[in-house]
Parts: sequence; C-alpha cells; structure tokens
Amino acid sequence: MRGDFTRDTFDPTRHFSRVLMQQGRVQLDADWNEQADILLHYMRMVVTDLIGPYAGPVAGLGFAIAPSPDGKDLVIGPGRYYVDGLLCENERQWGAGGEGGNEAKVYYSAQPYYRLGNTKFELQDGKAFVFLDVWERMVSSLEDDHIRESALGGPDTSARTQVVWQVRIQKAREKLTQERAALEVELKWWQGNRPNATDRINAIKARYEDLDKRLTAGATDEGLVVTCDDAISNRPSVSTARMRARLEPNVTPTDVCIQKPDAKYRGAENRLYRVEIHSIIVGKPATFKWSRDNGSVAARLLSVDGDALIMSHTRGFDGAGWVEVISRDAELLGEAGQLCKVIGVEAGRVTVDPAPNVVLAEGAVVIVRRWDHRASEDVTLAADYAIPVQQAGSSDGWTRLEDGIEVKFELTDERGNVASFHTGDYWLIPARVASGGIEWPEEKKNDGSLTQAALPPQGVVHHYAPLAIISVSDKKVDPANVSDCRRRFERMPDLQRKT
Repeated sequence: MRGDFTRDTFDPTRHFSRVLMQQGRVQLDADWNEQADILLHYMRMVVTDLIGPYAGPVAGLGFAIAPSPDGKDLVIGPGRYYVDGLLCENERQWGAGGEGGNEAKVYYSAQPYYRLGNTKFELQDGKAFVFLDVWERMVSSLEDDHIRESALGGPDTSARTQVVWQVRIQKAREKLTQERAALEVELKWWQGNRPNATDRINAIKARYEDLDKRLTAGATDEGLVVTCDDAISNRPSVSTARMRARLEPNVTPTDVCIQKPDAKYRGAENRLYRVEIHSIIVGKPATFKWSRDNGSVAARLLSVDGDALIMSHTRGFDGAGWVEVISRDAELLGEAGQLCKVIGVEAGRVTVDPAPNVVLAEGAVVIVRRWDHRASEDVTLAADYAIPVQQAGSSDGWTRLEDGIEVKFELTDERGNVASFHTGDYWLIPARVASGGIEWPEEKKNDGSLTQAALPPQGVVHHYAPLAIISVSDKKVDPANVSDCRRRFERMPDLQRKT
C-alpha cells in the first residue's frame, strides 16, 4: 500500500483483538488501520474455517466458466465467491464482445481487473486450468476521484483498499511440469538437510512420483490426467525473496544540531522507507527502487509534451531523483512502469529524461510516482534505471540507501534454492529520529549471536482458487469440454429457540 502512512503495525501473531483509544492521546493512522486489519483478519479467518479455502453460496454462486457463443473466448458468470475469506464479486456488466439481451456478460478477454488492451487474445489448444488470482491493492483519489471530497477544494483524505480478482488460464502440462521441477528441488533439500522428517519427505515424494507418472503416461494433452486441485497446488502466495535491513555500522553523525551524537539513523525526519522490486527480466538480475515516503508522492498524468509530463500537481516532486510512469492496467498485469530521470520541476510540469513511452488513451489512468534512489560511488543503476538486487560494488552485499540505512537481498531462499522475485514485492522500514534507529527484527545465528532478520516481502499476497478445466481444440472451447471446479456451500439453517 503506497500511502502516506507512519507504519504498518498489524501482526497476527500478537493475537490482539482490538485497539483501544485513550483520552488525551495523540491519534495516529497506524492505530486506526490496525483496528481495521484486526477485524478483517478475524472475519476472513471465520469464513475460511466455516467454508474452507474457497467456495461460493449455492444461491448466488459466481464465476461459472463457459465458452462464448463462437467458442473463442470464455464467459465469466456473475455472482459471489470466497477465496481465503476474501469476497470476490462479479456484477453483470458489458465485456468487449457483449451482445444485447437481458443479461450482459463479462468475457475473459475484457475483465474489469485484467485488461489485455491491444493484445490479441487467443485460446491455445490442449487442456488448461482456469483459476482465480485474488489480492488487494490501494486505490487513492488519483485513480478514483469519487474518493475526494470536493467541498475541501482539492486535498484528498483517506485511501481505499480494493479486492482485485483476475480469472487466469494456464496450460495444464506447463503447470504440472513446473510443479514437478520445484518438488524435485524441494525433495533433495529435505533429504539432505532434514533426513529424519520422514512424513514430510514421503509426502513430497508421493506427489512428485504422481506428477511424474501422469506426465510420462500422458504423452498428449488428451491423455494427460489432471484434477481441479492441480490448478493451484504449489502456487506460493508471495515470492521466496528475502531482505535484511540495518543501520550502517561504526558511523557517527557529525551534525549534532540535527540529532543525538550517538544516533545511527542520520535523517532529520521520521520516515517510512519502501523498498520495492521494480522489474524481473529473464537472464538478468532483478532490480529494485526505494522511496523515503512509502511511494506516496504521486500525481496523475494529464498529458505529455515532448519530454515534459503535465500532471495534476507537482507537490513533493523535486528536481532530482526518478519518477515512474505507469498505467493502472499495466500495474494490474504485474508489469513495471518506466523510470525517467527528473531534470526540472515547474508548476504542474516535470521535465524528464528519457521521454516517457506512454499513450494516454481516453479513460486511461496513468500515475507518475516519485522514487528516491540515486546512482553513487557504490550504487550503479541497471539498464532500467533501478538498482540491481546484487550490487557488485557494495560491502558484503549491502546497498546504501541514505542516512545510514542499508539493505541486503538474499539471493537464495531458506533452503539454498535460487530465490524468486516478483515485480511489486515490497518491504517497509520505519526510521525514527527519537531513537536514532530503524524498526527491524533480529534473529539468532548458529553461534547464538543476533543479526538482522531476513524477511519475506510484506506483499503483494496472492490467493488462488480453481474454477474449471477446459480442453481447447482449433482455438475453440466446446461446452462439453468444460469441467466445473467450484465448491458450493449451503446457507446455514435458521436457529430455532427451544421451548
């Protein structure tokens, strides 16, 4: 959530049940947000405990998958479905190929949160899984002006979180082959590092052998046996990337007018640093960018005049650093925006280099966001103008941000496998002037000493549910070749008072 927040304090392992206001105390956004997170956590856990990881009500069961009239697209049925307690709703609305009639349709190629744009959609022959990918995103008044109270004359107030659902398709053979390869690596790790964990080893081995047998026996897609559970098995909710954060050791600030002489965080203001993975390119190191304000300094792009961005405002933008130009549709597709170096700032106008490669179609929402990373003696930017996760010139893999803060990415996961990074993975680092430190947990090393903990990303967290298995022939789907994978639950009967 790239908002102007003090910090994110919700931690389900603390088992807090509510936040209690006290009289005469300072009110902070973190307290209010934590109360909402506590309640949401409780409600979603209740739903999951009652109906399981995914299901929909018999009355109002949504997300039925059926072929379009010409068989070249899929129609997503209206209704409701729950995935890990998150409510997904598909109202009746028009899609790209919608015909007239009493019931409008949502087509796979024209989903509200999965817009392919000018990319031509075409079904691929063979068996495929159709599944739901669900997560939450933050929506500000830049994207939805209805959030803004016009009576205030311009300033925004609170932001919103939005449940995003995307119906996705993946070839069945591709999915099972990827899972088999991952299980082979996992099995070797457990056998080499936890040989006594026989139950876990046997479970992994059984699944691996089952997949191997099916993939070998099913030489063609028609002969490949698949199940609904195969659609989402072994899909991680977050990437296996991990990051450490620390204050640069053995450095004493020289400006005693700013903070305590013994402080290690040398910033003059309290900050919430955001470290975010920018791009993933096959064969190249992942790159990241960072912001000292949680990426909250942003504006809406109104037009482009050569190398100048005409924006809704320029508050918070300065004549240095970088801005990212990204459309809402690209962000929903999990793509990175274009980073442009800021050359100058005028009222409502930011000059950049290179000129952005963006087309402002009618109704398009394009956001310009400030990032604060810089090139320096020990930080070399990559071709996409972000920072490689592994800096060759850094000390022991640590990369300096600013004011004594350093970060380090673990390039292998906890089991020694190559770590996966996803565009949009992020970590938050609260830095405080009063303590002269950052809020980051520690962990014990093998010798008992403490070191900075290697933490997984705080988001984006994805949730999955299978919807259907389809068989495509000649780029078309026949209704007879669609197997429904949805689960249903009955409405609980009314409780009757005993007399």
